[in-house]
Amino acid sequence: MKRIFTKIRLAKVSKSKITYILFSFSLITAGLVSLSNTSGPALASNLVTGAPFNSGNTCSKSGCHSGGSFGGAIVTELVDASSNVVTSYSPGASYTFRITFSKTSGTPQYGFQVTAATTANVNVNKWGTLPAGTHNKLSSSHNYVEQSKRLTTNVISIPWTAPTAGTGSVKFYTAGNLVNANGNESGDQPVSTNLTVTETVLPVKLLYFNGSIVNGKATLKWATAQEINNKEFILEKSSNGVDYSTIATIAGKGVNNNGASYSFTDVSFANKGLYRLKQIDLDGKTSVFSVVELKNAVAGDYKITMYAHAGSSSIMFYNGLQSQKINIRVADLSGKQLYNYNATANNGENIIQLPSNISKGIMLITITTEDGIRTNAKIGIMN
Repeated sequence: MKRIFTKIRLAKVSKSKITYILFSFSLITAGLVSLSNTSGPALASNLVTGAPFNSGNTCSKSGCHSGGSFGGAIVTELVDASSNVVTSYSPGASYTFRITFSKTSGTPQYGFQVTAATTANVNVNKWGTLPAGTHNKLSSSHNYVEQSKRLTTNVISIPWTAPTAGTGSVKFYTAGNLVNANGNESGDQPVSTNLTVTETVLPVKLLYFNGSIVNGKATLKWATAQEINNKEFILEKSSNGVDYSTIATIAGKGVNNNGASYSFTDVSFANKGLYRLKQIDLDGKTSVFSVVELKNAVAGDYKITMYAHAGSSSIMFYNGLQSQKINIRVADLSGKQLYNYNATANNGENIIQLPSNISKGIMLITITTEDGIRTNAKIGIMN
């Protein structure tokens, strides 16, 4: 019997012949008659992407499929969210890994197998929701995306999310096959390629970006730990979180290994605003940082309730605005102060535990926020 794609036979006996399926980890499709033989080579631990951890094996080298005269070729590309083909990635950004088969004659069907790894051969399994007719298989500590049936399309687009900063270059090893589906390995054309993308070093390491309202004006502050070729920051404002307009452009420090601090005051602030910070480096590349929302507080933005917890007395303070410093004061009904301290309240629910030696009975809780609003509540202390 003849060998199939990875030298492993997946056979189905018909009346007249044995059909074989040909697959590879990095882009490989078997030229088989039955769909049951087109489920991908990695399912049987047949790895033929040409990666060093696959012993450099490809279908071309193993000789399992040959003789095709399609004039076929394969190209792989990494495409960003703006449909641009890129050679480097920004950590955490979303991309599409695109496989394109071409041919000069015939009407082949297609199969493929692809894996991604660092230069140290560490698995990079950052694949997203796969297109129809494909699957993701873990084999020998690496993930392989491949066809789960013969494909009729010559372009396969696979979502991919870039790994975290510090990963370094990522290499995609891809094997493919143009098949004639004649039931054996003859007349098929295996192809393979690889693609290396480098990690983009972010020009700015941002320590923080926050804001506060002081005397009816919005003050935005941010700081960097390091700047490389930093041209400028652009501060944008929106009222609905969708449409932003530029309100300030602040020059960067160029190259500064010690970082720097920045601030801007929006004197036109009126009750509410969403602020977005962009950074532009010297070659025009843009980074967008998180959004800060500021709004004038009203009493309804805060609430104090008792928080039941066995063996201790706690209160729950709801902060409807951004994270901020608060002052907590506990007094008895005569107004005598029993407890006073400062804390930070994050957005949402904050559980504040009261001292275990505080007196039992009805107490007056007053929480004062940075914006000067006081929230009061009578709480029964049951320690």
